[in-house]
Amino acid sequence: MRAQMIVRLILLTSLAVGCASDISPEKVAELRAMEAESATRLAAEGELLYGANSTKLNGYEYCRLAGGLSEQGEFRRAIREASKALYLGQASNDACLEAFAKRDLSVAYSWAGHLDRGREFASEALRDANACRTPASITVPSNKVLGDVHLLEGRPGEAIPHYERACPFGRPA
Repeated sequence: MRAQMIVRLILLTSLAVGCASDISPEKVAELRAMEAESATRLAAEGELLYGANSTKLNGYEYCRLAGGLSEQGEFRRAIREASKALYLGQASNDACLEAFAKRDLSVAYSWAGHLDRGREFASEALRDANACRTPASITVPSNKVLGDVHLLEGRPGEAIPHYERACPFGRPA
């Protein structure tokens, strides 16, 4: 299973840089569908990682760990902790926990330079934010990630509205 994932990642990478032109359109579609299932895959990995932990935490504690690890530049570890939270959110049907986990995944991926993944998880977190009593704890950082992604991709006009929504004090006068 792991070897298949590695082969598929290599194929996706070669597709992205235009090196694998002899791959069939069906294979390309299959690989893109797998990429679209990234949240499902991360939750499955989170389940395995959670099961391997000798000390079990609750999902929100995993989110706190993920946030701290991202701030320390430990993005791979942050993604692992957030994937545990994502798994626990899905397993318990806790949409708020899922939103927090997706927020943390968006931060870790975007700060690590994986802008597409950061955008994807930030957008999903924003969609799920209304499930929380404090949606601003999801919307503020997720909009900041989206603003950063647009800015880094050279689209400052698209970044500004996200930064304005990320500003907890409203739009400056």
